[in-house]
Amino acid sequence: VSTQSTGFSSQIETHDITLRRGMTEAHSNFLAPGKEKKRVVLKMSSWGRENGSVLRVCIAGAGFAGAVLGRQLQLHNPRISVTIFERAADVGDSETSTGLNLNPNGIAALKLQDPELERRLRAVGLPRQKMTSRSTTGHVLYQVPICEGAPEDLAKNYGLRIRWRDASTVVRSSCPGIIYNSQVIGHSVDKSKTRGGVSVTVKDMRDGSTRLYSGFDLLVASDGRYSCIRQAITGEPEVTMAGVCNFRVLVKDPYGGKLFDDMELIYNESPNLASLPESISSDPAVQYCFNGFPRFGVLGMPATEQCPQESIYIFGNFPVKDQIPNAMKRADVLRALFAPSRGQPDARTAFLLDVIDKQADTFHWARMQEIPFVFRDESGHVLLLGDAAHAMVPSLGQGATVTIEGACLAAQWILRAVQQKELGKVKNIDIPNLTHTIEKLLHPRVRFISDVSLRACEHLRSGVTSLEEDILDWTQERSDTTVTTGRPAFRSEMRKVWSDIVNKTSLLIISQNNSTSAKL
Repeated sequence: VSTQSTGFSSQIETHDITLRRGMTEAHSNFLAPGKEKKRVVLKMSSWGRENGSVLRVCIAGAGFAGAVLGRQLQLHNPRISVTIFERAADVGDSETSTGLNLNPNGIAALKLQDPELERRLRAVGLPRQKMTSRSTTGHVLYQVPICEGAPEDLAKNYGLRIRWRDASTVVRSSCPGIIYNSQVIGHSVDKSKTRGGVSVTVKDMRDGSTRLYSGFDLLVASDGRYSCIRQAITGEPEVTMAGVCNFRVLVKDPYGGKLFDDMELIYNESPNLASLPESISSDPAVQYCFNGFPRFGVLGMPATEQCPQESIYIFGNFPVKDQIPNAMKRADVLRALFAPSRGQPDARTAFLLDVIDKQADTFHWARMQEIPFVFRDESGHVLLLGDAAHAMVPSLGQGATVTIEGACLAAQWILRAVQQKELGKVKNIDIPNLTHTIEKLLHPRVRFISDVSLRACEHLRSGVTSLEEDILDWTQERSDTTVTTGRPAFRSEMRKVWSDIVNKTSLLIISQNNSTSAKL
C-alpha cells in the first residue's frame, strides 16, 4: 500500500497502522471479518496531503456531528480529504446506558441528504409516532400524535427511538476515515497560509503519547460538550442552569414492549415529603426539589443484534436550586418524590418505582444547562458543531437531533464551496467566508430550538402550582397566546422545530456533478 493510496505523504514520523489489503485503517473497522490483513508502516509529517485533494478537512470527534459530516463529504466528493480523530477505542465504544430520541427534524434532514444512512438508523430503531402524558395514578393528561397526514400535524415525518450505542455504531461504521484511540487536544492556525495552515496535536489514548499533524485547510470541532478545541478558543464557557435536574438509566424490558411503547411522560401531582425522616424533610434543598411536579420520561427500545432483548429507557426530572442534593439520589427519597401520596400507582408507575428501589445507585445524573453558542474561531478556519458549539437543555431531546441537522447543513455548504472551485468559478476556497456562512444560517435555527427547549421545561421548575399550562400548550393551538403572554403558541413553535429544517436542498443535486461520487 503506497502512501499516496492511503492519503499520507512525506517522511518524518513513523506511525504503525494495521490494514486490510487495499483499505485504510478506518475502512477495516467495518469490513466483514476474515479478509487478509497486512502490516505496514506509514511515514508522515503532514496529514491528508494526497495528490488531487481539493480540500483537506480534519474532524475532531466521531459523534453524530463528526461522523455524519465526514460521511457526507466523502460520499459526495472523494476529492475532499477527510481525517477523523476519535478518542473512543472502536466503532462500538459508546454509552450503553442511554436511549436516544431522534426527533423528526433531524430525521428529515438526514433523509433529504443521506437516505441510505437514515434507512440504516431506522433499521435498528423504532418510530416515534406519538407522545402520551399521564399521572402516576394512570390518568391520561394528553396524547399528541406527531404525524398523521393532517394539516394540524406537528411534523411531516416520524421521529426515531434508538439506543445511543446502536445509533453511534451505525453512524460510525458508515463513515470511512475514523482513527480511534485518538483525541485532538490542541490546534494552531497559521493565517499567513491560504492552504494547509491548520495543525492539530493528537493524543494516543492507549499510551498517552502525542503527535503533531499539519496541512489541514479546515478543522471541525465536534468533540462534545467539554471540547478541548472550544476551551482553547474561548476558555471555560459560562454555564446557564435551567433549575431542573435529569437522571437516566436503561433497563431490560420484562414485558416485551407491552407496558411501554412510544414516548410516555408520567407526572406525580402529589409528592410525599412528609413520609421522609425529619433529618431529610427539613433540609431546604430537599424541600425545594419537592416543590413541583416531578416526572418520569419513558421510551421503549427494540431488540437488536447488540442487545437481543427489548429495553426501556427511563429518565426523570425534578427542580433543583443549585447542586443536586445527595439525599435526592437515595432510593427512599426518590420513591417519596415519585410515588403518589393520593391514590395508588398504576402498573407503569409501579414498575418505575421498582426500578428506583433496585437500581437508583446506577442512575446517571446531570443538571439541565446551556452554554453560549460559538460556531467558529477568530481565524475562520475552525468550525464548531454539535455540543461543542451549542449544548442546550434536553427537555425536548433536541441535542443529537439539531446536531445532525447542523452537520447536514455544514456538509451542504462545504460541498458547494468545493464544487465552485472544481467548476472554475473561484480560484481558491475562502474558508473564513465558508464558516461564516454556516454560522449565519445555523445560529438562528439553533437559538430558536434552544429557546423553545427552555420554555418546555418551565413547568418542571420549583414553585409551579399546576400542569394545566403544559397540557394546554401541547393540546390546543391557542391563537390568543401571543396576545396574553407575548410569545407564540407552543404548538406553532413545535411545528417549526420539527418541520422547518435549516437545510432544504438535497445534496444529491450537488453530487450529480461529481461522477466519482462514492458508495459508502
